[in-house]
Amino acid sequence: MTRPAGALPNEVLRVRDIELRFIGGRHRPPPSTDDIIYVHKDAAFVASMNETLERVCPKRMIEVGVLDGGSTVYWHHQYDLERLAAIDIEAEAPCLTRYLERNKLTDAASATINRRKAQAWPRIAV
Repeated sequence: MTRPAGALPNEVLRVRDIELRFIGGRHRPPPSTDDIIYVHKDAAFVASMNETLERVCPKRMIEVGVLDGGSTVYWHHQYDLERLAAIDIEAEAPCLTRYLERNKLTDAASATINRRKAQAWPRIAV
């Protein structure tokens, strides 16, 4: 079940055991923690994406470019996805990995990291 498109209160959203903070702009947001994961997208952009995605009611999604995993957590939460695959060039997304493990979401999503930086393509799920 999708949540209302206007579900971005003041660019901060509580999802399970973390706080998502939406920060737009060209500069990288502050480092995420196990309590706060940053979404490197401003709330207006996310609201615009929600308008489009609500028309198609996605059940599966692929996200390219994960950074700390904030938008991965958001898309899974917003659209109650059956499956979400997240791909990034970086070797790891530790805050995302720990979030998925703590919330027992590893069967709903997978993350693939850069093969050149890691010896294998570990899978994580949301």
